[in-house]
Amino acid sequence: MSNNPVVLVVPYPAQGHVNPLMILSQKLVENGCRVVFVNTEFDHKRVVSSFGEKQQHSTNQAMKLVSIPDGLGADDDRNDLSKLSDGLQNSMPKALEKLIEDMNLKGDNRISFIIADLCMAWALDVGRKFGIKGAIVWPASAAIFALLWSLPSLIHGGTIDSDGERLTTKETIQISPSMVEMNTRDLFWLNMGDKINAQGHVNPMMTFSQKLVENGCKVIFVNTDFNHRRVVNSMEQKDGSSPDEESLLKLVSIPDGLGPDDDRNDQAKLCEAIPKTMPEALEKLIEDIHSKGENKINFIVADVCMAWALDVGRKIGIKGAVLCPASAAIFTLLHSVPMLIHDGIVDSDLGLTSTTEKRIRISPSMPEMDTEDFFWLNMGEPTTGKKVLKYLLHCAENFHLTEWWLCNTTPELEPGTLSYLPKILPIGPLLRSNDNDNKKSATTKSMGQFWEEDQSCMSWLDEQAHGSVLYVAFGSFTLFDQNQFNELALGLDLTNRPFLWVIREDNRMAYPHEFKGQKGKIVSWAPQQKVLSHPAIACFVTHCGWNSTMEGLSNGVPFLCWPYFGDQLSNRTHICDELMVGLGIDKDQNGVVSREELKTKVEQLFNDDNIKPRSVELKEKVLNNIAKGGTSYENLNMFVKMIKE
Repeated sequence: MSNNPVVLVVPYPAQGHVNPLMILSQKLVENGCRVVFVNTEFDHKRVVSSFGEKQQHSTNQAMKLVSIPDGLGADDDRNDLSKLSDGLQNSMPKALEKLIEDMNLKGDNRISFIIADLCMAWALDVGRKFGIKGAIVWPASAAIFALLWSLPSLIHGGTIDSDGERLTTKETIQISPSMVEMNTRDLFWLNMGDKINAQGHVNPMMTFSQKLVENGCKVIFVNTDFNHRRVVNSMEQKDGSSPDEESLLKLVSIPDGLGPDDDRNDQAKLCEAIPKTMPEALEKLIEDIHSKGENKINFIVADVCMAWALDVGRKIGIKGAVLCPASAAIFTLLHSVPMLIHDGIVDSDLGLTSTTEKRIRISPSMPEMDTEDFFWLNMGEPTTGKKVLKYLLHCAENFHLTEWWLCNTTPELEPGTLSYLPKILPIGPLLRSNDNDNKKSATTKSMGQFWEEDQSCMSWLDEQAHGSVLYVAFGSFTLFDQNQFNELALGLDLTNRPFLWVIREDNRMAYPHEFKGQKGKIVSWAPQQKVLSHPAIACFVTHCGWNSTMEGLSNGVPFLCWPYFGDQLSNRTHICDELMVGLGIDKDQNGVVSREELKTKVEQLFNDDNIKPRSVELKEKVLNNIAKGGTSYENLNMFVKMIKE
């Protein structure tokens, strides 16, 4: 065995790269080589834990699993490909060099050859320093390999710039006459999709903007530069439309204060950057618009999380309003934080005090709240939640600049909260205009989406029996680890019921090999409002984001509640305990929802004779609010009339 060559294999740290290189390593072992398989420490733990003890022992005879650090901290997000790429380049070459030195010193595993994933080709240079030859392996298509090889010529030829952005107006290019054409919008680095928890804010604001347009207003919708590109891109993918076609609803953008490579999934960093950059940028935008003369701003509507915009307006003499896309209870909780600090429930560092009771009531008219469900205590790292809350409290200091506190809710859903804080004006449910309304262009109806909606699921739903389908969607932010993803997939199989499952394009988890999915359909993004209104839908397995909650309530669909973070935990309590139109899905002692738990709750909901009738009854009450003469209808009319005065 000692005379057999020792091959060092270095995969890129992702399932779709590790798998093929592991298979190649097994082939090498079968052909008489010994293999040292180098994972990152993070992936190494996952790979080893997935092996049985017996399998680990047999594998270690000819294939040794080792690891080196990837340059990221224990709590860093390894789904952030930009941060991961920086970490790999800065840390791993030196760590790999030390690993080879240590192995060569021991003498029994002297490295003979290096095989590196193309994305880890720097390993060949490490090998060169030791006189070790190597090879690269590309686990994707030869077409993508050729595309990477051709990057210098694409830059030189003016197809892309040095940052990889499209310069050409051509829809397709051909790298070689012998190769098929490539769509320039599909260049893989233009579709990596940073995750950002803003879809749940952009959607209701866009819907509200459309309501203003329908009532005779012109709207200028201000996104960050980053989100603006995503919104415009999803519109162009859908039907080739451009936002410029909508003369009454104009999309513009300003910078968010982060660099192009910064992680916008880092809520703390985003909340620190926004107040340093965006107020000044918004002020300049308004000045530029006014200098042109054709669109003088009359009024500002700001998300409660951007309420500093009211102060920008005040400086220029423009009145404004705030709109809360979350529940009135969350609006009230934010408004009440100073009182909670004064009463000793929350300490000055925004954590719970040692004397805090598990459940509190802000007002006798409001439902009890579980203090452990306070949204800022459920945002991952405690420091992140506190930084977000400090930013929101900064925003709340501007609430006094307006009399208009608008909220996507209804009196039936939160009567006690609205009576406690009557300044909150319900205008919900904020639902997208009827998709079958031919008076509205496809562009207007789909504005605000970060991903293109897959309409094919609607024809699939048409083929399913009424009240039979589980709709499974966890919004724009939720990410599961491989273990939880496996349990969800196998749990859906276990229910033996048809399901429509939304798995976003940024998902990096692999389907478990036992997963059949024969009764289901999987899409990357769905027209959720249309889906929930379809008669085939039986229930909604949801993360309990407030937009999803309002859409489910507006369609009379019962909920299976699986909250992820933030206000979703208190929304679950409201759905299950106050409105009684859903069931909570429980995690086990390891923090995992098991496949059996999912199956059990699905069966419990299907066998409950009361949840569906309650859901339908509540649907009628909720929708009456936006019918002519309803509370939300009249509130919106009153607001529009004030703007036009």
